[in-house]
Amino acid sequence: MCDVGNAKIVEMMGSSRGVQGWFTLGHAQVYHDHFVVAQLEEGIVVDLMGQGDGKPQVCMEMSYESARQLAEALLEAVETYAPRKAEAAVS
Repeated sequence: MCDVGNAKIVEMMGSSRGVQGWFTLGHAQVYHDHFVVAQLEEGIVVDLMGQGDGKPQVCMEMSYESARQLAEALLEAVETYAPRKAEAAVS
């Protein structure tokens, strides 16, 4: 039996590109699962959903280490660049 665990749903503002081209992001869901395609038994899955349709437009299956590295890279980028944007808006 597959234990998907609790999916964390995150509202998104932005865009992504899938097989059908660019689409406006609605939300992402992040969860643990057993993989369909990746050559690993299990890990972290991220589904990127468009607005309104509720179907994943992009699905990423990744190892725990890859997920950790991606999360760290995202946080580093946000911490490096987001404050500059906020400070520029105040000036």
